[in-house]
Amino acid sequence: GGCGGGGECGSGSGGGGGGGSRRGQGIDEEFSSISLQPSSNLCLKCQAPAKCNPRGELLCWPCLSKSLNRGIRNQFSRARCSSPQERFLVAFSGGAHSLALALLLRQCLQDLRGRKFEVHLAHVDQTDACGMSEEEGKEFISKVEDLASRTGFSLSVLKLPDMTSGVLRKKLREFEEKPTLLSTGEMTATKWEDLLARKRMEVLCDFASTNGHTRLALGDSATRLATHVIAETAKGRSINSRRLKLTSSIKHQGRSISLVRPGCDFLSEEIFFFLHVEQVSPVSFPLRLFWQSSRWSSSSLNSLSRRFILTLQADKKGSVHTILRTVQKLECSQEEETVEDVEGEMGEAVGQEEDVSRTRSLLCEICNESKASVKRPKDGSKVCKTCFFHVFEDEIHKTIIEGNLFRRGEKVCVAASGGKDSTVLAEVMTTLNRRHDYGLQLFLLSIDEGIAGYRDDSLETVKRNQVQYDLPLKILSYQDLYGWSMDSIVSHIGRKGNCTFCGVFRRQALDRGASILEADKIVTGHNADDIAETVLLNILRGDVPRLQRCTQISTGMDGNLPRSKPFKHAYEKEIVMYAHFKKLDYFSTECIYSPNAYRGFAREFLKDLERADPTTVLNIIRSGEMVSARETFRMPSQGKCERCGYISSQRLCKACLLLDDLDAKRKAAMIAYET
Repeated sequence: GGCGGGGECGSGSGGGGGGGSRRGQGIDEEFSSISLQPSSNLCLKCQAPAKCNPRGELLCWPCLSKSLNRGIRNQFSRARCSSPQERFLVAFSGGAHSLALALLLRQCLQDLRGRKFEVHLAHVDQTDACGMSEEEGKEFISKVEDLASRTGFSLSVLKLPDMTSGVLRKKLREFEEKPTLLSTGEMTATKWEDLLARKRMEVLCDFASTNGHTRLALGDSATRLATHVIAETAKGRSINSRRLKLTSSIKHQGRSISLVRPGCDFLSEEIFFFLHVEQVSPVSFPLRLFWQSSRWSSSSLNSLSRRFILTLQADKKGSVHTILRTVQKLECSQEEETVEDVEGEMGEAVGQEEDVSRTRSLLCEICNESKASVKRPKDGSKVCKTCFFHVFEDEIHKTIIEGNLFRRGEKVCVAASGGKDSTVLAEVMTTLNRRHDYGLQLFLLSIDEGIAGYRDDSLETVKRNQVQYDLPLKILSYQDLYGWSMDSIVSHIGRKGNCTFCGVFRRQALDRGASILEADKIVTGHNADDIAETVLLNILRGDVPRLQRCTQISTGMDGNLPRSKPFKHAYEKEIVMYAHFKKLDYFSTECIYSPNAYRGFAREFLKDLERADPTTVLNIIRSGEMVSARETFRMPSQGKCERCGYISSQRLCKACLLLDDLDAKRKAAMIAYET
């Protein structure tokens, strides 16, 4: 239902968390990969053939339907909203989520019997704004009305203001003619989707307030709410757990309107299965509309976030609820949500004459003398090589000064792997130390993980860097420190989970090497892309402690060996361009074990986001910087490992626990071999 009833978490071409799922060929995008074929397993509750497994629990169709119905009743009981005085307005798009909500409310009313409450449906008509003809619009609304009649509730069709519809038609036509990304500050696909979602909510709140409705019910599922979390993070906004709760409130024209999300614990797959049991199909929205086309959706952060969540949930059951549990542990804004009046923004957008194809000057935008040969991914500016080198180095210098990363006379270890990041870090640190007289003693520190065909070759690059930058070099190996190489570890445990061992051992090895060199600090080549990936990963894993500190430019300032990230705001693409144009000597082969890393999920998603909007990388970091744990959430306290003395929140550090596990597996393998 692309013309959704309008829910706040449904920003995007999906028509709104008020229920509207974006549909193309008669089936929601969310459910296109779900199989409805019966399985050979039996239902956990009635032993009938199980036909679905949305949460990893095998249930038959009737038991799943009963489970959803029972869940809705429990949600209403929790929200204390089943009294006869309640008057519900349900945001109804005709899509899967809003349709399932209306049908479940009907069943809930039947089960409650004497305790009746009033339910009314409201559909926000966006057919005009979406470019549909009058006949097509009438046909679509007729389908929505037919579905509403099946629920047994009355329906009101609400219109968007004429000006809003006119502006949207104009902008969407422009986007169809020139689908190239607009520059920062102009209307992108994401901004238009968000504006439209806010306008839908404003229309619904107007109607609820005028007609005396006590609650506005939205069709947000757990899947939609998790999508909202990821999309808001990509936009650089604070992750507000208020929007993810069963009940919340929103301010509109001085009045507080109560919101309720009865389906907030359900997965989108469960909603689809329920509709299959009920033998009812949501309304389809014509796929030919360009705002549902691949050109539009590929440039929308909302659509990209939705696809990412669906892929993740399909691959790793429980991912959706892990994300929501993570957010519930975070502090949320104490301010009540508001529905902003977007007419001003719409009107301003109409008056703007956006020149998408700006003058393509061949000269550098900084010096206006040399030919521009580099387009910066960060801001799209076109500069010559010389100016690019200077502006890149100046930005790193600014990061160092503003972050107060170093003091004169300190010994600083540069973590060197031979890759592009560490090689550029060594180049820039050497250059800035000389140019700005930091007074630092720089060393190269490299860790040999013991990966044949990869690390041995990259170490040769590090040795050449030692000569090129005239810096002392220290190399430590896993074999010397732990008695294991990564090749031997993988031979015992396989390729699944090997990055966990490598990451833990490498971090401790760097600290040990820095202690041997009597260094004061360690600098690493973690760039903005790396940090943004880590923010996403920690949200997906539910790791609140790491989520709080992963965006810090310096860590370990509380007495441990401090680590700093001078490249915190430097894009990976710009680091690659700097190394390329400077003709630096670096090793570019990827680790042979990394393709199986869980981080790959976040990396691919971040690349998609960056293609849609280059500012997304820094936006995610900005969102991560806003994170703080609730006071009720107990953070682990740092201590010392009883065995090796390394920092740990447990009796034994993670490295010692992993080594114990490896030793146990080696002994078991030896016993099995002898017998």
